[in-house]
Amino acid sequence: MFSRILRNYDRMNRLMSLGLDKLWRQKAAAECRGKVLDLCCGTGDMALASEKRGLSVIGLDGDTAILSAAREKLHRARLVLADATSLPFKDGSFDSVTVAWGIRNIPNRQKALSEAVRVLRPGGRYIVLESVMPTNPAVRFLFRLYMRLWIPILARLVGTDPSAYRYFARSVERFGHKSAFLREMADAGFERPRARDLSFGLAVLFTGEK
Repeated sequence: MFSRILRNYDRMNRLMSLGLDKLWRQKAAAECRGKVLDLCCGTGDMALASEKRGLSVIGLDGDTAILSAAREKLHRARLVLADATSLPFKDGSFDSVTVAWGIRNIPNRQKALSEAVRVLRPGGRYIVLESVMPTNPAVRFLFRLYMRLWIPILARLVGTDPSAYRYFARSVERFGHKSAFLREMADAGFERPRARDLSFGLAVLFTGEK
């Protein structure tokens, strides 16, 4: 699916987030330290934000076309084709693990969380950027309209596949609320799981520690 929308993927991200996604990634990168593993790295924007802070980064994704696009953007980061639920790294290999808008797309999320715990060093940080359903009923109603109606229209205007962005809306709704993912993080073994709203909840920054 992501290969179908690759040509306009970055442009749609800018438009859907009102241009704020770069700022959100910078805030996530500010939480990172040491050696970073960026899971579901996509076209490399999260890895690039960490790279710009002088951090050593490995980007990982399961799609070869997307990794090719990331390779054109990144300068020093190493890219790996692999599954986030079966990481090809030794225990305790990283100081930080990041995931930007990718965790909700992993069917076996608990396995992915367990693997992130495994490859982190003691004291390492897990940093996730995601879109979640707002808890306020009125805001949730408007957010759902935005995702279900406006985003597919925007996709048509840009010239990309609107069905892929209908999937985006459904996946956000299935992902649920912040509290549910915080419980998943705790169940996987992360200590002090926290969630911070960015731009009034348009995105959420989740963090936890090993």
